[in-house]
Amino acid sequence: PEYEIYFGDLKSWLISLFDTKTLAQLQAQGQRDVVANLAQCISEILTHQSQELKQYVDEWTKMLQYPLPDGNQPDPIIDRELRLLALGQCGKYLNLSEYPELSQASQFLQNLDHPSDEIQNAAAVAFGYATAGAGAVYLKVLTDQLSEASGTTQESRGQKKQRLLLTSLREVLCLDKSMADTADVYDEV
Repeated sequence: PEYEIYFGDLKSWLISLFDTKTLAQLQAQGQRDVVANLAQCISEILTHQSQELKQYVDEWTKMLQYPLPDGNQPDPIIDRELRLLALGQCGKYLNLSEYPELSQASQFLQNLDHPSDEIQNAAAVAFGYATAGAGAVYLKVLTDQLSEASGTTQESRGQKKQRLLLTSLREVLCLDKSMADTADVYDEV
């Protein structure tokens, strides 16, 4: 679709979607819902705009590094959560493993160790979304990480990481089933 026809200056419009200052006024669950919806809107627009998508993926991969490179200030939790979910949502439709900086899903995996539960959960869900689009590449990473987490000697840390990775796997399976059901409906028509 030609979103410029509807929204005018697409870049300005996308920038406004990333302005999360007003979300701070919402209660926690309200924030989660709005962030998830914004991420879905952003990804829907960007998956049809290849030039803008490449620019945002490059920017997000730098911003989503964890732990942060020396000298970098942490971004607000809600901003990181939005970027993770938007990147994951884009990964539902595009193979993010084709981007060199995302070839091993490191931004998703690094954020599973973030101190914030919101970021950990967003990273798990986003990794699941991206795995659905990246197929065998991320699925191999996911299964390797699950095996590693189950063999961790620090039991509580291993269990938490395993739970987060199982969340990723759940998203892959749900998306796979949903896409298969959609394909079956189209085959019947």
